Amino acid sequence: MNATIYKKRRPGITGTALFVLLSEALGDKVGLMKGSEVPRSIRLEQESVEAKSYPDLVEKYKTFKDSVGFDAGVIYHPCGAADVSPSEVFSGSRVIYADIDDMAMDALRKAGFEAHTEDVTRFDPGSIDVLILLNPQIPPDVPASHVNSGGYVLCNEYHGTASAMHSNSDFELIGLIRSEQSKYVFDTEQLQNCWKEIDTEEEFQASYLNTMAPNVIGRIEQEIGAKIPGERMLDQYKNAIQMIRDGKVTGTWQDISGNLVRSEDALAVFAAFPRKKDIDTNDYFVFRKKSDTLTQRTG
Repeated sequence: MNATIYKKRRPGITGTALFVLLSEALGDKVGLMKGSEVPRSIRLEQESVEAKSYPDLVEKYKTFKDSVGFDAGVIYHPCGAADVSPSEVFSGSRVIYADIDDMAMDALRKAGFEAHTEDVTRFDPGSIDVLILLNPQIPPDVPASHVNSGGYVLCNEYHGTASAMHSNSDFELIGLIRSEQSKYVFDTEQLQNCWKEIDTEEEFQASYLNTMAPNVIGRIEQEIGAKIPGERMLDQYKNAIQMIRDGKVTGTWQDISGNLVRSEDALAVFAAFPRKKDIDTNDYFVFRKKSDTLTQRTG
Protein backbone atom coordinates (compact mmCIF):
# COMPACT_ATOMS: atom_id res chain seq x y z
CA MET A 1 0.00 0.00 0.00
CA ASN A 2 1.20 3.48 -0.75
CA ALA A 3 0.35 6.80 0.87
CA THR A 4 1.19 10.30 -0.29
CA ILE A 5 1.71 12.90 2.42
CA TYR A 6 1.65 16.61 1.60
CA LYS A 7 2.98 18.89 4.28
CA LYS A 8 1.25 22.06 5.41
CA ARG A 9 3.02 23.16 8.56
CA ARG A 10 2.39 25.93 11.04
CA PRO A 11 4.46 25.55 14.22
CA GLY A 12 2.95 24.66 17.54
CA ILE A 13 -0.70 24.22 16.57
CA THR A 14 -2.80 22.00 18.81
CA GLY A 15 -6.29 21.89 20.25
CA THR A 16 -8.81 24.41 18.94
CA ALA A 17 -6.29 26.01 16.58
CA LEU A 18 -5.79 22.65 14.90
CA PHE A 19 -9.53 22.33 14.33
CA VAL A 20 -9.42 25.71 12.59
CA LEU A 21 -6.60 24.56 10.32
CA LEU A 22 -8.41 21.35 9.44
CA SER A 23 -11.51 23.34 8.55
CA GLU A 24 -9.42 25.68 6.40
CA ALA A 25 -7.79 22.75 4.61
CA LEU A 26 -10.86 20.60 4.04
CA GLY A 27 -13.78 23.01 4.04
CA ASP A 28 -17.16 21.38 4.66
CA LYS A 29 -15.60 17.93 5.05
CA VAL A 30 -14.60 18.79 8.61
CA GLY A 31 -17.24 20.54 10.72
CA LEU A 32 -15.13 20.92 13.82
CA MET A 33 -15.33 24.67 14.35
CA LYS A 34 -19.08 24.94 14.91
CA GLY A 35 -19.68 26.87 18.10
CA SER A 36 -16.04 27.88 18.51
CA GLU A 37 -15.18 31.52 18.72
CA VAL A 38 -12.58 33.18 16.58
CA PRO A 39 -11.21 36.17 18.57
CA ARG A 40 -13.33 39.13 17.64
CA SER A 41 -10.55 41.58 16.87
CA ILE A 42 -9.71 39.80 13.60
CA ARG A 43 -13.10 38.95 12.15
CA LEU A 44 -12.75 39.41 8.45
CA GLU A 45 -16.35 39.89 7.41
CA GLN A 46 -17.54 43.37 8.33
CA GLU A 47 -20.33 45.39 6.80
CA SER A 48 -18.28 48.54 7.28
CA VAL A 49 -14.83 49.29 8.63
CA GLU A 50 -14.68 51.54 11.63
CA ALA A 51 -12.46 51.86 14.68
CA LYS A 52 -13.89 49.70 17.42
CA SER A 53 -12.90 48.26 20.79
CA TYR A 54 -14.16 44.98 22.23
CA PRO A 55 -15.16 44.41 25.87
CA ASP A 56 -13.48 40.99 26.13
CA LEU A 57 -10.16 42.33 24.86
CA VAL A 58 -10.41 45.37 27.11
CA GLU A 59 -10.85 43.11 30.14
CA LYS A 60 -7.87 40.99 29.14
CA TYR A 61 -5.62 44.04 28.81
CA LYS A 62 -6.81 45.31 32.18
CA THR A 63 -5.91 41.94 33.68
CA PHE A 64 -2.45 42.24 32.14
CA LYS A 65 -1.91 45.76 33.53
CA ASP A 66 -3.05 44.85 37.01
CA SER A 67 -1.08 41.60 37.10
CA VAL A 68 2.34 42.86 35.97
CA GLY A 69 2.03 46.39 37.31
CA PHE A 70 2.38 48.08 33.94
CA ASP A 71 1.49 51.79 33.96
CA ALA A 72 2.27 53.54 30.69
CA GLY A 73 4.66 53.38 27.77
CA VAL A 74 4.69 52.66 24.04
CA ILE A 75 2.18 50.05 22.89
CA TYR A 76 2.45 48.49 19.43
CA HIS A 77 -0.50 46.58 17.98
CA PRO A 78 0.16 45.37 14.42
CA CYS A 79 -2.11 43.09 12.38
CA GLY A 80 -5.20 44.08 14.33
CA ALA A 81 -7.31 45.56 11.51
CA ALA A 82 -9.72 48.14 13.00
CA ASP A 83 -9.47 46.97 16.61
CA VAL A 84 -8.54 49.81 18.98
CA SER A 85 -9.14 48.06 22.30
CA PRO A 86 -5.58 48.83 23.51
CA SER A 87 -6.27 52.57 23.38
CA GLU A 88 -9.16 52.18 25.80
CA VAL A 89 -6.97 50.45 28.38
CA PHE A 90 -3.58 52.08 27.86
CA SER A 91 -4.99 55.62 27.86
CA GLY A 92 -1.78 57.17 29.18
CA SER A 93 0.39 55.50 26.57
CA ARG A 94 1.34 56.08 22.98
CA VAL A 95 -0.46 53.35 21.02
CA ILE A 96 0.78 52.54 17.52
CA TYR A 97 -1.32 50.58 15.03
CA ALA A 98 0.03 49.11 11.80
CA ASP A 99 -1.54 46.90 9.16
CA ILE A 100 -1.24 46.32 5.44
CA ASP A 101 -5.02 46.86 5.21
CA ASP A 102 -5.27 50.50 4.14
CA MET A 103 -9.04 50.60 4.59
CA ALA A 104 -8.71 49.64 8.26
CA MET A 105 -5.82 51.99 8.89
CA ASP A 106 -7.63 54.85 7.18
CA ALA A 107 -10.61 54.27 9.47
CA LEU A 108 -8.33 54.46 12.49
CA ARG A 109 -6.62 57.63 11.27
CA LYS A 110 -9.98 59.30 10.68
CA ALA A 111 -10.93 58.40 14.25
CA GLY A 112 -7.79 60.12 15.56
CA PHE A 113 -5.53 57.12 16.20
CA GLU A 114 -1.90 56.71 15.14
CA ALA A 115 -2.18 54.16 12.34
CA HIS A 116 0.29 53.18 9.63
CA THR A 117 -0.46 51.34 6.41
CA GLU A 118 2.66 49.20 6.34
CA ASP A 119 4.05 45.74 5.82
CA VAL A 120 4.67 44.98 9.48
CA THR A 121 7.47 42.55 8.63
CA ARG A 122 9.45 45.63 7.57
CA PHE A 123 7.88 48.48 9.55
CA ASP A 124 9.96 50.04 12.33
CA PRO A 125 7.79 51.47 15.14
CA GLY A 126 10.84 52.36 17.22
CA SER A 127 11.41 51.03 20.73
CA ILE A 128 8.26 49.68 22.34
CA ASP A 129 7.23 48.49 25.79
CA VAL A 130 4.30 46.22 24.92
CA LEU A 131 3.71 44.29 21.70
CA ILE A 132 0.23 42.86 21.09
CA LEU A 133 -0.02 40.13 18.45
CA LEU A 134 -3.41 38.48 18.04
CA ASN A 135 -3.82 35.97 15.22
CA PRO A 136 -1.07 37.44 13.04
CA GLN A 137 -0.37 35.54 9.84
CA ILE A 138 3.29 36.55 10.07
CA PRO A 139 6.17 35.34 12.23
CA PRO A 140 6.59 37.45 15.39
CA ASP A 141 10.35 37.91 15.00
CA VAL A 142 10.43 41.38 13.43
CA PRO A 143 7.77 43.02 15.64
CA ALA A 144 9.29 41.39 18.75
CA SER A 145 12.74 42.73 17.88
CA HIS A 146 11.54 46.23 18.80
CA VAL A 147 10.55 45.32 22.38
CA ASN A 148 12.65 46.97 25.09
CA SER A 149 14.39 44.94 27.77
CA GLY A 150 11.83 44.19 30.44
CA GLY A 151 9.03 44.82 27.93
CA TYR A 152 6.19 42.47 27.13
CA VAL A 153 4.64 40.50 24.28
CA LEU A 154 0.95 39.55 24.47
CA CYS A 155 -0.01 36.93 21.91
CA ASN A 156 -2.17 33.87 21.31
CA GLU A 157 -1.55 30.52 19.63
CA TYR A 158 -3.99 30.73 16.73
CA HIS A 159 -1.15 30.71 14.18
CA GLY A 160 1.56 29.32 16.43
CA THR A 161 2.75 32.77 17.59
CA ALA A 162 3.15 31.70 21.22
CA SER A 163 5.22 28.68 20.20
CA ALA A 164 7.45 30.91 18.09
CA MET A 165 7.92 33.27 21.03
CA HIS A 166 8.68 30.31 23.27
CA SER A 167 11.52 29.43 20.90
CA ASN A 168 12.98 32.94 21.20
CA SER A 169 15.62 32.79 23.94
CA ASP A 170 15.35 36.55 24.53
CA PHE A 171 11.88 36.11 26.04
CA GLU A 172 10.39 34.18 28.94
CA LEU A 173 6.78 33.17 29.49
CA ILE A 174 5.50 34.68 32.74
CA GLY A 175 1.78 33.97 32.58
CA LEU A 176 -1.43 33.21 30.71
CA ILE A 177 -4.48 35.43 30.62
CA ARG A 178 -7.46 33.10 30.51
CA SER A 179 -11.09 32.85 31.53
CA GLU A 180 -12.02 31.02 34.71
CA GLN A 181 -15.51 31.10 36.19
CA SER A 182 -16.59 34.01 33.97
CA LYS A 183 -13.63 36.25 34.83
CA TYR A 184 -10.12 36.70 33.49
CA VAL A 185 -7.17 35.56 35.58
CA PHE A 186 -3.40 35.70 35.28
CA ASP A 187 -2.37 32.04 35.40
CA THR A 188 1.25 31.32 36.39
CA GLU A 189 0.87 27.62 37.27
CA GLN A 190 2.98 24.95 35.52
CA LEU A 191 3.76 27.12 32.51
CA GLN A 192 6.42 24.65 31.38
CA ASN A 193 3.63 22.21 30.53
CA CYS A 194 2.27 24.48 27.79
CA TRP A 195 4.66 22.77 25.36
CA LYS A 196 4.80 19.25 26.79
CA GLU A 197 2.61 16.68 25.07
CA ILE A 198 0.56 14.17 27.04
CA ASP A 199 2.31 10.81 27.34
CA THR A 200 0.28 8.60 29.69
CA GLU A 201 -2.80 6.47 29.10
CA GLU A 202 -4.68 8.44 31.75
CA GLU A 203 -4.00 11.73 29.98
CA PHE A 204 -4.89 10.17 26.65
CA GLN A 205 -8.23 8.88 27.97
CA ALA A 206 -9.05 12.35 29.35
CA SER A 207 -8.24 14.15 26.09
CA TYR A 208 -10.28 14.74 22.95
CA LEU A 209 -8.19 12.04 21.23
CA ASN A 210 -10.02 9.39 23.25
CA THR A 211 -13.29 10.16 21.46
CA MET A 212 -11.87 9.67 17.98
CA ALA A 213 -9.14 7.08 18.54
CA PRO A 214 -11.43 4.00 18.39
CA ASN A 215 -12.81 5.14 15.02
CA VAL A 216 -9.33 5.80 13.61
CA ILE A 217 -7.96 2.49 14.88
CA GLY A 218 -11.00 0.55 13.65
CA ARG A 219 -10.93 2.16 10.20
CA ILE A 220 -7.27 1.41 9.68
CA GLU A 221 -7.52 -2.15 11.01
CA GLN A 222 -10.38 -2.78 8.58
CA GLU A 223 -8.37 -1.41 5.67
CA ILE A 224 -5.17 -3.32 6.38
CA GLY A 225 -6.99 -6.49 7.47
CA ALA A 226 -4.99 -6.85 10.65
CA LYS A 227 -5.00 -5.69 14.26
CA ILE A 228 -2.83 -2.71 15.13
CA PRO A 229 -0.36 -3.84 17.82
CA GLY A 230 -0.42 -2.33 21.30
CA GLU A 231 -1.87 -3.21 24.71
CA ARG A 232 -3.09 0.33 25.42
CA MET A 233 -5.18 2.55 23.16
CA LEU A 234 -2.40 5.14 23.37
CA ASP A 235 0.09 2.62 21.97
CA GLN A 236 -2.30 1.51 19.20
CA TYR A 237 -2.95 5.11 18.21
CA LYS A 238 0.77 5.89 18.04
CA ASN A 239 1.34 2.77 15.94
CA ALA A 240 -1.46 3.83 13.59
CA ILE A 241 0.29 7.17 13.11
CA GLN A 242 3.54 5.42 12.29
CA MET A 243 1.83 3.11 9.81
CA ILE A 244 0.46 6.12 7.93
CA ARG A 245 3.86 7.77 7.86
CA ASP A 246 5.43 4.52 6.65
CA GLY A 247 2.99 4.38 3.73
CA LYS A 248 1.11 1.32 4.98
CA VAL A 249 -2.30 3.01 4.82
CA THR A 250 -3.69 4.04 1.43
CA GLY A 251 -4.72 7.54 0.48
CA THR A 252 -3.44 11.04 -0.07
CA TRP A 253 -2.58 12.50 3.32
CA GLN A 254 -2.09 16.15 4.21
CA ASP A 255 0.40 16.89 6.98
CA ILE A 256 -1.09 19.87 8.81
CA SER A 257 1.24 20.96 11.61
CA GLY A 258 2.22 17.34 12.17
CA ASN A 259 -1.36 16.07 12.07
CA LEU A 260 -2.52 13.78 9.26
CA VAL A 261 -5.72 14.14 7.24
CA ARG A 262 -6.70 11.93 4.33
CA SER A 263 -8.07 13.97 1.45
CA GLU A 264 -10.33 11.27 0.08
CA ASP A 265 -12.58 10.96 3.14
CA ALA A 266 -11.28 13.58 5.64
CA LEU A 267 -10.14 10.90 8.09
CA ALA A 268 -8.26 12.96 10.71
CA VAL A 269 -5.42 11.42 12.70
CA PHE A 270 -4.19 13.93 15.25
CA ALA A 271 -0.49 13.13 15.42
CA ALA A 272 0.37 16.26 17.41
CA PHE A 273 -0.89 15.31 20.85
CA PRO A 274 -2.61 17.70 23.28
CA ARG A 275 -0.37 19.47 25.75
CA LYS A 276 -0.20 18.69 29.43
CA LYS A 277 -1.45 22.19 30.20
CA ASP A 278 -4.58 22.71 28.16
CA ILE A 279 -4.49 25.91 26.11
CA ASP A 280 -6.99 27.54 23.80
CA THR A 281 -6.86 30.15 21.06
CA ASN A 282 -8.62 32.54 23.45
CA ASP A 283 -5.78 32.27 26.00
CA TYR A 284 -3.25 35.11 25.84
CA PHE A 285 0.38 34.31 26.54
CA VAL A 286 2.42 37.00 28.29
CA PHE A 287 6.14 36.97 27.53
CA ARG A 288 8.69 39.32 29.09
CA LYS A 289 11.92 40.25 27.39
CA LYS A 290 14.93 39.41 29.48
CA SER A 291 17.30 42.17 30.50
CA ASP A 292 20.31 42.77 28.25
CA THR A 293 22.71 41.54 30.91
CA LEU A 294 20.71 38.34 31.49
CA THR A 295 20.43 37.67 27.75
CA GLN A 296 24.19 38.12 27.29
CA ARG A 297 25.01 35.93 30.30
CA THR A 298 22.68 33.05 29.38
CA GLY A 299 22.86 33.35 25.59
